[in-house]
Amino acid sequence: MMDALLNGLGFIKLQTTDQTRKAKQFISETIDKYRKQGSSPPRLNFFMGKTIMKKFGNLLKALEENKIELQSGIYKKKIMESK
Repeated sequence: MMDALLNGLGFIKLQTTDQTRKAKQFISETIDKYRKQGSSPPRLNFFMGKTIMKKFGNLLKALEENKIELQSGIYKKKIMESK
């Protein structure tokens, strides 16, 4: 889906890497860490609000259910030749 969007905007895919497994691991470890501490980090609360742990839980659930995936990639803008 993202490929089609970027291609439509004039980009060519050079490389993509599926980062979903790493994202699941990171979010799961983050949830466990802050549950053990009894609170979430103040900086994240500032940016994401007091419902941050619920948001992390929803994100992890969506990743585990394959509703979303996380990819990193390199794209190059097509350069139009002038006439």
